[in-house]
Amino acid sequence: MTAEQVLRAMIVKQMGGFSYEDLSFQLCDSNAYRNFCRLSISKNPPTASTLQKNIKRVTGETWEGINRMLVDFAKETKIETGKKVRTDTTVVESNIHAPSDSSLLCDCVRVMARLMGEAKEAFGVTCIACRFNNRSRGPSSRE
Repeated sequence: MTAEQVLRAMIVKQMGGFSYEDLSFQLCDSNAYRNFCRLSISKNPPTASTLQKNIKRVTGETWEGINRMLVDFAKETKIETGKKVRTDTTVVESNIHAPSDSSLLCDCVRVMARLMGEAKEAFGVTCIACRFNNRSRGPSSRE
């Protein structure tokens, strides 16, 4: 792939939010994407691994240079002043629950119970002020 094809494929990937597998399929399926990426219709489109290998070769300095050229062009044509930066973020689903007051309190009790148990074992604390009974629900309280 030429440098121009790699850059154009990266633009398609980012604009469409495609994975490398999806990008490979889109370049195979869509004549518009193939034309935009300057890929020959008579040849097979690049595979997902080829796309990934070529796109990953583009360094951060190259992307910074491309961004500077785009901003300079936008300034010259008065499309943009280049004084403000707007960034978009992508939300990714994870297995971490959203914190609530009760869950944060339970987490604090769980951690304190563990630390107090470790302190009791490590130092043999038996003073009245340091007595601690774990009354939280869950497997740790059944020991």
